[in-house]
Amino acid sequence: MRKAVVFDDEFIVLQGFQTKVDWAHHNIELVGTAANGIEALALYRSVRPDIIFTDIRMPGIDGLQLLEIITKEAPDTICIVFSGFNEFEYVKRAIKIGVLDFIEKPITLRKIQDALLKVQIQMDKQKELLEKATLDLLLMGPEAVAKFLSTCSVEESRIVSVTVLASSSERGSFDGNDAYHVINVRNGSEYLRLVLHVKDDAESFRADMNKWAETTGGVSMGSGRTYPKLADAAMSYREAQSALRYGMYLEEEGWTRYEDLAESGDLPDGLTAWEELFVFYIRTCDTKGVNQQLEQFKPSCEVKKLEKRLLELEILKLVYLGWEAAKEAGVDMTLIMDSDQFPHVQLRQLATLDDIVKWFRDHIHRIMQVMVDTRQRIKHASVDKAVQYMELNYQRDISLKEVAEHVGMNATYFSLLFKESKGLSYIKFVTRMRMERAKTLLHEGLLINDVSVQVGYYHYRHFTEVFKKYTGVTPGQYRETHRKS
Repeated sequence: MRKAVVFDDEFIVLQGFQTKVDWAHHNIELVGTAANGIEALALYRSVRPDIIFTDIRMPGIDGLQLLEIITKEAPDTICIVFSGFNEFEYVKRAIKIGVLDFIEKPITLRKIQDALLKVQIQMDKQKELLEKATLDLLLMGPEAVAKFLSTCSVEESRIVSVTVLASSSERGSFDGNDAYHVINVRNGSEYLRLVLHVKDDAESFRADMNKWAETTGGVSMGSGRTYPKLADAAMSYREAQSALRYGMYLEEEGWTRYEDLAESGDLPDGLTAWEELFVFYIRTCDTKGVNQQLEQFKPSCEVKKLEKRLLELEILKLVYLGWEAAKEAGVDMTLIMDSDQFPHVQLRQLATLDDIVKWFRDHIHRIMQVMVDTRQRIKHASVDKAVQYMELNYQRDISLKEVAEHVGMNATYFSLLFKESKGLSYIKFVTRMRMERAKTLLHEGLLINDVSVQVGYYHYRHFTEVFKKYTGVTPGQYRETHRKS
């Protein structure tokens, strides 16, 4: 919802705007009024409105001086000016400043509604331009920064860092505040949020994200890393896509952080979007996905017209990424690696693009087959060991990483293996374990606070929310129903 303010030294005008206008109908919130220019400037800087209605002449600082200051600080602010008879010189100055419209006194509700219609048209136009510029920034990076800044209302000097969020649905609002601004844009099936941080307050942002994850059901969101430069928004976007991809594969609702994947070395830096997807398909043993990527590889090479040495380097990079995925899966690497010749030696012996691509495809297929076989062999024992550990420790805030380390696995690979074995993600499985135990304890008559702590929730409210989501009733209602039965 856009924010509006009204500045006028006549009380009846301010009262009319407050009581007669249906602001919600126009998706606008009236956030304040002021009766002189000094108060008006202070109010503007306090609430940073999108729309300003102001008298052309006011005590303290007149309306035009005020607008000159405001439009320098925020050029995209939509300004509507009240003008009276014989104020033509003021009107000419106002036109130079760039006001959207004039309301001639005496002010009537009809005139205000006509002005609001123009405001809506202008807002829609600004929104369309901003969304396009934002999408260009996320896709093209540095070359789109200047265009983005020309359409964005947040000055470059105020932006201290950027983060990109990618969501599976537009449900679950995540709005800005005085620490960061949020721009929403859609790219195909992705719902994206560009977060412009204007304060260096990572803890506050993380707390807000955790709150969003706890209160928004049925939605997955992935976040990229936070970068100090606007030009790095494209990198954060790619990372957010990757985090969302893993979160959705694991059927995780809530927030998946790229850092949680990257900190354990799961995702090497500097990969292209194609390479990240390729690694994802290998990790998840998605043969169909890998084959789709391989089908794109040769045409891509033909378009790029890579010389043989560069082509060999690209293939070696992808092969080594495949090896790393295989190592994560606990594969016996002697089943993959040729004892006679290293890959770079084998590639040098091949002359044509067809031969090189065939060698690459065969090698990746061998990696995939060995990974699938290994996975089938070890998954049940490893997951059973993990479940035993979870049953002994679910009263604590046990993390996925802790359980994965207990069974000697990489956290991301373990989460994939766990879901394949149990049909549920780690988070959903441990939640079910806790909720079933909570039902038993409530059945035994324990106090709800005690039950909450015994099943690993140290905040009563959070426990109640999770329990109601799991059972459809609150812990108190569940216990009462059980007592009656």
